[in-house]
Amino acid sequence: ISKGFKAVFYVLKNKSLNEPDYLTATQIRTIADMGHLIGIHGKDLKWWPSKSEEQLIEEFQETMDWIESLTKTPVITCSAPGGILDSRTVKIIRSHFPTLKYIRSSACTYNTDVDSGRILNSMAIGHGVSMDEFRKIIETAPWYYWHKYASYVAKDAIKRLIRMMKG
Repeated sequence: ISKGFKAVFYVLKNKSLNEPDYLTATQIRTIADMGHLIGIHGKDLKWWPSKSEEQLIEEFQETMDWIESLTKTPVITCSAPGGILDSRTVKIIRSHFPTLKYIRSSACTYNTDVDSGRILNSMAIGHGVSMDEFRKIIETAPWYYWHKYASYVAKDAIKRLIRMMKG
C-alpha cells in the first residue's frame, strides 16, 4: 500500500477456520483494513461447476456473509478454484449475486463467457513462485502468459490422447 499497490486476496472459508497455516480471520480483517480487497474463493477448493445450483448459491452466500462480517465491506469479486468456470456457473453467479462485479479465472484457456469485462482472466501467483519467476511475469507478462497457455494446451492434448487410447 505504501507504494500505491493494492492486491486482491481470495480466501477459502473452511481453510481459514480450520487450518493454522492459512490466513486467520484476524489477518483477513487486517489485510482489508490496509485497503486490499478480499474476495470469494469458496468454502473449499472444489470446482464450482461440479456443484449443484443450490450448493453453489449456499456456498457463495455463506462465504460472502462471512467475509463481509470480517471486513465490514461489500464483496465485489470472486475467483474460481482452479480457474475452472463454465457458462452455467457464470449465469448462477450473475443472477444470484449481482453485487459481484468481477469473476476471476486463472485457467490458461480462452474464456468464451467474457462479456462486459466482468470475467477477468489472470495468472495466479502462488507461494511457490520464485522472485525470478515473478520478475518474468511482470516484465514479460504477455509472452509469459502465452508460454504458459501453450504449455497448458500441449499437456491437455496429451492427456486427452492418452485417455482416448485407453478407451
